[in-house]
Amino acid sequence: MATYKVRCKVSYHSIALGLLDLFATAVRNGIFGNNPPFNSSPLTQAELQLLIDNNSNKYKDYKDHIGTRADFLLARKALMVGLDSLSDYVNTVAQNNPDIISLSGFIPTKSSNSQVIAPLRPEGVVIIRTNPGTFDTDCDPAAGVESYGALVSTQPLPENVIINQSGQVVITDDEPVPPIPPALAAGSGSIRFILDLNKGRKKKFTGLQIGVIYYLYYWAINAGGVSPMSEVVSKKVLEA
Repeated sequence: MATYKVRCKVSYHSIALGLLDLFATAVRNGIFGNNPPFNSSPLTQAELQLLIDNNSNKYKDYKDHIGTRADFLLARKALMVGLDSLSDYVNTVAQNNPDIISLSGFIPTKSSNSQVIAPLRPEGVVIIRTNPGTFDTDCDPAAGVESYGALVSTQPLPENVIINQSGQVVITDDEPVPPIPPALAAGSGSIRFILDLNKGRKKKFTGLQIGVIYYLYYWAINAGGVSPMSEVVSKKVLEA
């Protein structure tokens, strides 16, 4: 297992515009609220607060169309430079200690490339009827999950349909593959199967046939692999 120096993450460079001030305020509280170990910061608390306030004001002026984007970007850049100098300072103080980095308000990097474990099967899968022919679906959130997949079908999936660790839907059968019956050919007009590949946990299935029972399955995905399918949940589509 490879090991690395623990340092401050610099992911604040790509943080959402409205969240940068909150992050910088957390750094302000962490560094200037903990002396020791932080007793020789390259910026004073007043200097950092001025950068935060300037960024906040210029961003507000830009959103309200009373200031320019160029002014806001200059203020944001100045705050970034200040945060960069503080992260370098914290790295020097911390000396590879993630607890000291966390104390500062910055987020420590990982010290190793430990293997990520594939998520467990999703629990708490639910179907909510909304508009006619539409289901909203959800499941319980779980730690370590990066995205969710789901499918609905007019029939429960047999045991020979699985999702493997590569995230592939696999159907096995000992019998030869028969021709597609005319009733199931494309263009027949009724939805029999929908595979949702959007990453979010909450999903919407539309165009479902009134009066038909649909069966819903979820699975979870992260860098370690793909979970087994959830227990099946079913519900009939109603007109209203």
